[in-house]
Amino acid sequence: MGAVSAHFLNTWNARQGSFDAGIIYLTSVLIGGSRTFVGSVLGGMVFTALPEVLRGMATIQGLPLWLAQFLRDGRLIIFGLLIVVGTIFFPQGLVTPELLKKWKKGDRTSV
Repeated sequence: MGAVSAHFLNTWNARQGSFDAGIIYLTSVLIGGSRTFVGSVLGGMVFTALPEVLRGMATIQGLPLWLAQFLRDGRLIIFGLLIVVGTIFFPQGLVTPELLKKWKKGDRTSV
């Protein structure tokens, strides 16, 4: 991921390759699906937006303070749980080549 990032940004430094960024990349590929380009892209889109969604949920009125704090700052814990649960229940990711073949054929009833 660093090589792609360096290509588009024309530079690379140690701050761009932080632990947080590595966890987001890992989660995107594992949950989206490492065998397809579409799975990784969809995973990247979802897990790039997820921290912002969690921060937005933290501002909901009536939430206990501890839950709002966890939603705002506990994204790496949530990502870790998603990695563990995702690899147990979806070892090949959510988007697999077989799913894409069914989607292209027009058999969308099993999706």
